[in-house]
Amino acid sequence: MNPLTLHRKFASAVAGFEFRADPLEAELLATFLLEALTRNLDTTGPRFDQAIIDTAIPGIASVASPKSLAVLRAIATLTRGKPAIAAATAADRLLAAGVPIPAWVAELSERTTVSGCTSITGPQRDITFLLAAFHRAGRSHLLVTQVDHRHGGTAVDITLADATRVGDFLDQLKSETPTLVATRLSTNAFRAQAESVLAIRAALDRAELEQDFALGAVAQEHYRAMARLLRTRLNTLPLPPLPVRCEAPRLRSGVRRGGRARIDSLPSRRGI
Repeated sequence: MNPLTLHRKFASAVAGFEFRADPLEAELLATFLLEALTRNLDTTGPRFDQAIIDTAIPGIASVASPKSLAVLRAIATLTRGKPAIAAATAADRLLAAGVPIPAWVAELSERTTVSGCTSITGPQRDITFLLAAFHRAGRSHLLVTQVDHRHGGTAVDITLADATRVGDFLDQLKSETPTLVATRLSTNAFRAQAESVLAIRAALDRAELEQDFALGAVAQEHYRAMARLLRTRLNTLPLPPLPVRCEAPRLRSGVRRGGRARIDSLPSRRGI
């Protein structure tokens, strides 16, 4: 898809999206738009950053509405370096042009904290769920990462739970699957484990692309968009201490990611 068509599609997506006065909604739309850019231009790294600046940001800004201003501010929180600066600058230009800013957009700049970091393991110890509640400006949301130990300990899915409190989520889950074992994690341990499973998944994805494996496009796009949101949240947490010897995760020979395994009773909030 050429950049001009993407420019128009981004403008249409922003114009047609209905926010619920919640900055998380703007972040979700922004991260899925960024994933659409990755998919359509098939580019990463510096070229992807430039595509955000040249295609995504102008397309979103062309709507010149409170919605586009909110999404630009969200992109500024989800990216780093030049794309983040470009998104913030484009939002400032809309403000200078008289576009009203929704009061809740300011929450995107508020400090994010975390609580209830927990690991949940199934009875066969083949599936683990890493979950934590994130809090910002009086609002909370619960991110759940599903890990498949049968395929190298890779992240296979990331969702937003209906519950916003870890205790409520655990009560619901255990009422339906009493054999689950929940273990509380320190913030450092949670970040270290979450970053590890994300890195393993990234290595598997690269191997599959190089070997031209067939991928589930929709599942892949949803995962990558939610992974961007999770990484943004993890980056607000304290860095875990480095071990004496630190090595990047390696892809074991012959390991491939299987289909999405899950505990059927896992409560899920929503996706876009």
